[in-house]
Amino acid sequence: TGIFVGIRTAQSAVYTSTDAQNWNILSSSGMTLSPTAIGYCSGLGMFVICGTSSTVFTSVDGRTWKPSLTVSVVACSPTTIIVGGANSTDNSIQYIWSSTDGVNWTRQTISGSGLTITAMTWSPGISGIGGQFLLGTSTGTIQTSPDGVTWTARTSGLGSSQINQIAFGGTGATGTIVAVGAAGAITTSLDNGATWNPATY
Repeated sequence: TGIFVGIRTAQSAVYTSTDAQNWNILSSSGMTLSPTAIGYCSGLGMFVICGTSSTVFTSVDGRTWKPSLTVSVVACSPTTIIVGGANSTDNSIQYIWSSTDGVNWTRQTISGSGLTITAMTWSPGISGIGGQFLLGTSTGTIQTSPDGVTWTARTSGLGSSQINQIAFGGTGATGTIVAVGAAGAITTSLDNGATWNPATY
């Protein structure tokens, strides 16, 4: 897109840059939230931000933002946006929403009850397994999905420790997914989220 976008929760601010070195704060981005998560869907050419007011905002230029849906976590594959979070519950079952255009959203169901979605990311694929969405929950479970529609529950190895963050790192067919839980608990996956191994340190 030729533009970088950053967020700062403390100042309820959105920043843009054309070189990743010099940054300008947006004085009027159209947002009324403190941003906490940001994603970019390359296939749609769309930035996605959610924040403390639990509203998702989307932008195609990084400067003008439009409200879209009420959630608190976001992940983007090249063609699909997935959002979910604490305000997306019904009868103690957490829902997520998927969109291929950032405007129209379809509600999807994940298994389990009495949980909150606390982390979400996209992995482009490792160990011969295609791209996967991954989400972490307040009950310590991790779920994976290739399309954001069909989800499979995985055992994190962290017991009931809440998953606070999930991240992918690597190149090509090799890489590692790391999930961080409460009290510094860490678990890793080398097969794109299918199995997990708690780390000791």
